Amino acid sequence: FRYYENEKHLSPRLWYQQRGLSGTPAPASPIDGFETLQEGNTTYIHAAWNNIVSDPYTGIAVFSIDGASTRETEAIYSQLLENFTLATDFSNNKTCSVSVDPQGNPLRCSADIQCPTYPAETCNAVKDKVRRDLTRMSNLRDLEDTLNLYRIRKSTYPELSAGTYVQNKTLSVWPSWQDTFARELQQTLPQDPLNRLFGCPVGADPQTCWNEENHQLFCPTPAYSWWSYGYEFVDQNTSRIYSHFEQA
Repeated sequence: FRYYENEKHLSPRLWYQQRGLSGTPAPASPIDGFETLQEGNTTYIHAAWNNIVSDPYTGIAVFSIDGASTRETEAIYSQLLENFTLATDFSNNKTCSVSVDPQGNPLRCSADIQCPTYPAETCNAVKDKVRRDLTRMSNLRDLEDTLNLYRIRKSTYPELSAGTYVQNKTLSVWPSWQDTFARELQQTLPQDPLNRLFGCPVGADPQTCWNEENHQLFCPTPAYSWWSYGYEFVDQNTSRIYSHFEQA
């Protein structure tokens, strides 16, 4: 077992590449809900290790087993990975802070928006929120890398002059994210783990906050309920990608 700091919050793929490793790791089933890569007998896990609320601190946990190990050792190793628990310092009772069910028990949840009176109440699921935030960090770093490579090839960032609700912009909850934007980048793009706009006003599509009749975008209320990735073209040399984080 080895542990490496990940100060730039890179995705496991970019972290692997920037360390100069020459293999071809592939995505594997998440371990304890955290993003995982696998290459041969080595497993790479992207996880948070301290209180991400006050000090975002991520790392890569690396597990490896000798290729000459016995079947018994391999079985023990597999069981270890299957039952390995990370980020044990984060609470995760998965209950709403106010709402209860008909029996008086706290309602179960994984995210704040699942609690009936949100934003007046929150979901006590810090570990689940941290998992999603790490996914956001990985996705945005990968998207940043993709955009920079695009700019090197094209001498500009994707302009999105047409094919999206608002010129030069797109959100991962909009059709243009996987249509216009992904087609321009020539790859399937990740979506926010929640991928939902909460609080779209009456008259706007509840999923996109877009009013087709008036051809107008309405911001969700409150503004921090924007659980979506976003991209904006500014000029040939400047673009923005953004997301909201639940704990970081």
